[in-house]
Amino acid sequence: MKSSPARIMTHYKGSHFGFTIFSEKSTEYIRSKLSSEDYDITVPLSTFPYYFDAWQNAFQSVWSEPQVCASGDIAKLRQGVFPENKELVFELLRFYKHVHVANLICDSSTAINLFNSYYASKDSAQKLNTSYSELMLMSLILATCLSLATDREVMAASMCGDCPSLSLLSTSQLVSLQEEMFMNSVYYYHRISAISEGFPSIQALLIMSIYLETSWVFSDVNFTLVSLAIRYAQDIGLHRFETSAHLSEPEQLARLKLLAVCQYMDVETCYRLGKPPLLTLEDDSVIERIESRYDMLFQGQLSQQLNASCIGCPLEDEIMIFKVFRRLAQLRLMAFYKLFNRSLAFESVRDIQEIVDFLNTKSFEFLNSIDESVRPKFFNEPGFDDMLQKISSGLVFKNVSAMVLSMTYFSHLMTINRVPWQVIVEETINSSYEKPDFRRLSLDSARTILHLVRIIDRKTWPFLTLNWILIFPFSAAMNLCANCMNHTNDKETIKDLSLLIDVSLNFFGYFGSIARDEVTRLHYMRFQLMDLLVRVILRIVIKVVEKQNNMNVLETNAVLKVHLEHVETEYPHIFKKVNGSTNMTQIFCQAPLNNFFVKSNVNGLSPPKLNTDQYRNDYDNPRVSPSVANIMEPEFNDKRNEMPGEEELNYMGYWAREMTNMPNFFFDNGL
Repeated sequence: MKSSPARIMTHYKGSHFGFTIFSEKSTEYIRSKLSSEDYDITVPLSTFPYYFDAWQNAFQSVWSEPQVCASGDIAKLRQGVFPENKELVFELLRFYKHVHVANLICDSSTAINLFNSYYASKDSAQKLNTSYSELMLMSLILATCLSLATDREVMAASMCGDCPSLSLLSTSQLVSLQEEMFMNSVYYYHRISAISEGFPSIQALLIMSIYLETSWVFSDVNFTLVSLAIRYAQDIGLHRFETSAHLSEPEQLARLKLLAVCQYMDVETCYRLGKPPLLTLEDDSVIERIESRYDMLFQGQLSQQLNASCIGCPLEDEIMIFKVFRRLAQLRLMAFYKLFNRSLAFESVRDIQEIVDFLNTKSFEFLNSIDESVRPKFFNEPGFDDMLQKISSGLVFKNVSAMVLSMTYFSHLMTINRVPWQVIVEETINSSYEKPDFRRLSLDSARTILHLVRIIDRKTWPFLTLNWILIFPFSAAMNLCANCMNHTNDKETIKDLSLLIDVSLNFFGYFGSIARDEVTRLHYMRFQLMDLLVRVILRIVIKVVEKQNNMNVLETNAVLKVHLEHVETEYPHIFKKVNGSTNMTQIFCQAPLNNFFVKSNVNGLSPPKLNTDQYRNDYDNPRVSPSVANIMEPEFNDKRNEMPGEEELNYMGYWAREMTNMPNFFFDNGL
């Protein structure tokens, strides 16, 4: 007798952190909770994807448009184009130690040695034959340091000492140099994207991925960068112990770190962008076996020789945190293949519950194995407040690691435990299916993430780190909003609503308001977009709760009312419906598609001396910089006859269509 085919239990399998949660099905579901007279406040959920798509297409031109360089400029780029003022460069390199994940890829001592060799070569008759990968790596390291240097408040608190050369430059000059370094790195990327130069190519690709994830608003180019880095790593046998057995202990350790970062970024890209991971569970078991072989490097002679790591913390702390993140990536990879792989089909809700039970067991085993000093704690767990006081500063490696670890871990718990009550049920459900632990774990994890961001010391958290972790509170806020909408009468709903209001006003709203400042807006553009999204959704949720509970939240809180309605008063165009190609053309016309980068960026090169008299002002207008894409305050392009035709418009709308075709993120089956 043939067994019955597996019943496909549809559930959300896209990005759990990005803008793809606003699909057409999600929007329709949200509207079903409102009265028809309130539909207008949901319009941004339909228009936002087109603005994001216009923005995305503009940024993708960096990669898709050919770079035309004069032969003389190509020769200069081949030798490396960096500021003549080497004192400025080495002042900037002091900030590099604060980009902790980048130091696992290329530590600060290696970065300094690369620039020492470069400037020594310039002073001698014998020129150094630096590879394209090393030049790309150096350009990105400098661009990353410049990003931190533009964050003046954090720079003042960073204890990097006096920086006389750096202090002479304005923010616009720093941004100009930053973008030139980045564009130079894109030039080098096109040279190594087809032919690997070995270990440095992998480093350069991963550093570029880190840079984009911490400096740009949103970029799915990271999927390509990380995938290429993994392929290059496999090509040189980074995943095979015998290929490095002849190397020194520091070299072996560097290879292990790079392999672990490849896996970590593969998993991060998977969850952030909704892309399938390149590494499989079999690959992960290989990495785990390699790691056990490398334990002697961590605990043996190397750790005895070094009292402190390259990132300014005790080496034992770096080793411990490195291993914890490696194991967390392993756990998340397992969760993806058991719950979110697109080929999965479940026969019953019970199957899903058993898988989530298994993953929860593994997750708590992992939690209990972590050192107490960095162990994640739930918001209602004893010792949580003490932990918050210890990790509020963003300039200490252990604090940053503990914060990122907590957010990543609770995001993992929140995501996997949401599946049993998000799956579309195609069978009769009885009381035996009720398992409240899943919902409790998911919601408590979301609440914990939001409690964590409430205590962040705004003056000591670099915007690079904030941009990295921002996806976690955004996702947590969306999950709590969904639960408040679906369970308006639950006893926890009002408490959750208060927490959401607090975080919207004092976290998203604070950094979102900074993004509107002419000087600091480039730091927080990602915050500004997510701030707007949170305000739009929170306004909807409050409407639903008010309607179901016969109460009035907004009218009794003037500050909150102004805060939520600010989106409509400040950006009225996103509340206008998009219908047909005419409006589409207007939207794309509003987005400054042709003005994100100065086209002669690479040709401009760095000036002989960096000072206020000689420095280029290509980026004096913040609207030109890709870090400050002006999507939310668009300017009309007068050259309408240069707009693309319908076919190109359809192509540019591909990302938006992919977003709007995703399943309903906000669905709740009531289990």
